[in-house]
Amino acid sequence: MNGKTYTNSFAAITRFLDRYGIGIVLLIAAVCYMLSFNPRLNGSDDATYLTLAQALVARGSYCKANLVGCPPETYYPPLFPLLLVPLVAVFPNWPANIPLLMLIPFASAMAGLWVTWELVKSLLENRYLALGLLLALAVNYVSAWFTFILMTETLFTLLTMGALVLLAKIKTVERPLRYCGVAALLICAAALTRSVGIALWGATLLY
Repeated sequence: MNGKTYTNSFAAITRFLDRYGIGIVLLIAAVCYMLSFNPRLNGSDDATYLTLAQALVARGSYCKANLVGCPPETYYPPLFPLLLVPLVAVFPNWPANIPLLMLIPFASAMAGLWVTWELVKSLLENRYLALGLLLALAVNYVSAWFTFILMTETLFTLLTMGALVLLAKIKTVERPLRYCGVAALLICAAALTRSVGIALWGATLLY
């Protein structure tokens, strides 16, 4: 009787995790990120991204607004500042707009976790091990830190993982060219987020 009860309980837990496991991990991650919420600028790359977004709003050009003559920006890729533009345009007051701008790295982090889940569960036979790894990724200090700082890491992770998920499915789908096309767009977006994304092209060709 006890053995049967244990078996039934274990089966119920596994069914619960199969149905709600990823949702629970995302909820735990969201709570951890909100508890660590500390909107701020460190005065390095994050300040540069904000300045570039402000230049796009005020001048309509991608330039270094903090320098005389506003010379063109050639070091930082443009995608992340472009994503900041709508929020900066609607809410231009700094630093009051910083919490709203943090929505972009936060949303990217949450979406990136879900996409990472799609990749990890396809690579591991044990679904519960995949959940455990995702939970460890979600609640570690580095993930929480990058979620509420105006940097590109969470967006780059989302785009990179999205491309990897699609590339992993190419050999198992009927229309691989469609997946290749979307993966190529995500890789381009990743390269426009961080220059290191260019390396994804070489890895993709080798794959």
